Amino acid sequence: MPSITPRERAKYEQLLLNERRTIEALLESAKEDLGDGEPSDVHHWPATDPSDIAAETTAREAGSILAAHESNELADIDEALRLLYTDPDRYGVCAFCGSRIESSRLDILPATKMCARHAA
Repeated sequence: MPSITPRERAKYEQLLLNERRTIEALLESAKEDLGDGEPSDVHHWPATDPSDIAAETTAREAGSILAAHESNELADIDEALRLLYTDPDRYGVCAFCGSRIESSRLDILPATKMCARHAA
């Protein structure tokens, strides 16, 4: 299996770092949206209506789920960067079959751990 070239390494490093910055911004925004657990406009009205409470709770749960997903994505990006820095020949190798992941797939999903065949 051919190893990753220095040019490919630089390209994927930049893609991963860009994706990392984007996710960090999303997480920061989600953190601000979640606030301290109180309804965002608690000072304007007391949330006593069950439908208002349910809507606020649902929005907070959705934000928490999104934040958890983005945190997992961030961990995958960090793992991909670690491979690029410490063992670049293992970056872009399918965790299931051990074959090289298609460059077209890595261009879109630089932190992916599986080739298209095994991701499906």
